[in-house]
Amino acid sequence: ILASCAHLLESWGGHPMAVGISLKPENVPLFQKAFQASVLAYRQKLCQDNDNLWISKNILIDEIDEHFLSDLEKLQPYGQDNPEPIFALTHTILQEEAEVFGKNKQHLRFLIHHQSQAPLLCIYWNGIHHIPPAHRPIDLAVKVSWEYWQCRRSTRVQLVDWRLSSV
Repeated sequence: ILASCAHLLESWGGHPMAVGISLKPENVPLFQKAFQASVLAYRQKLCQDNDNLWISKNILIDEIDEHFLSDLEKLQPYGQDNPEPIFALTHTILQEEAEVFGKNKQHLRFLIHHQSQAPLLCIYWNGIHHIPPAHRPIDLAVKVSWEYWQCRRSTRVQLVDWRLSSV
């Protein structure tokens, strides 16, 4: 991204978790526009390239239980050298449409049903432009963890991405 803006910078450099730049004050507005355009182009490329999503393991919805989450919790803390695992739930069928929520109406929530326990609530942050369909087999890429809220522990399922299931 910064390489595409290099003509406006005096110097720049860094590493995957931080970067520094220097530029002349008169180049700030031009840099802002060039940087924003470059980030947007990069994000669009990432969204078109599904190979960028690394699935740790295919699991069944029934595997998401107290033992699984407790074992998963032992892998923390997550960070650059220890990314949070993403799991695939293949051929999942949502029984209801996703519900839009949030102050800006950008987020989705829906239930994932399974046989052995109550349905799991799944949240899809900023998912309004890529809504998973109900009543069709889809593959879900999710992060799962414990959520602690008001002295209660519950299962948290966060949708990372989805696609229609292949036959």
